[in-house]
Amino acid sequence: MSLEQLTTLEAINQFLEGTQSVAFNVATDKRERYRWVQKTLVKHRYLLLGKVD
Repeated sequence: MSLEQLTTLEAINQFLEGTQSVAFNVATDKRERYRWVQKTLVKHRYLLLGKVD
């Protein structure tokens, strides 16, 4: 599984708990890493989630 396939909060939680394997590449450019983080937060509507999520 790749990071792009982490499309649900449940899948992200499994990844963070270590029960879901994921392959990823780390961007070498700091701006590219920040862009990826921003894109991921927007994709999952992070600002609209409650504290529990």
